[in-house]
Amino acid sequence: MKRRPAGIVGRKPEQLAERLEARRLIDDLILAAKAACPYVPDTVAAPTGGTLPVGLDLKRAVKNVQAFLAVTGEEY
Repeated sequence: MKRRPAGIVGRKPEQLAERLEARRLIDDLILAAKAACPYVPDTVAAPTGGTLPVGLDLKRAVKNVQAFLAVTGEEY
């Protein structure tokens, strides 16, 4: 039996269309972030001194979002 994605059970057609559009946009955002990861440096110099973990934060964010979506049944 195919499992329905969370959040669409008992919804009106226009609500379902909005939810599917949101899912598509989230999928596009995740794909773009994953594609950008190799080109973003792990750390960059901060204007006030020290470094900022920009690339590391991006990789961790993508990983955590994918893990959250897998747990909630919203995997893309």
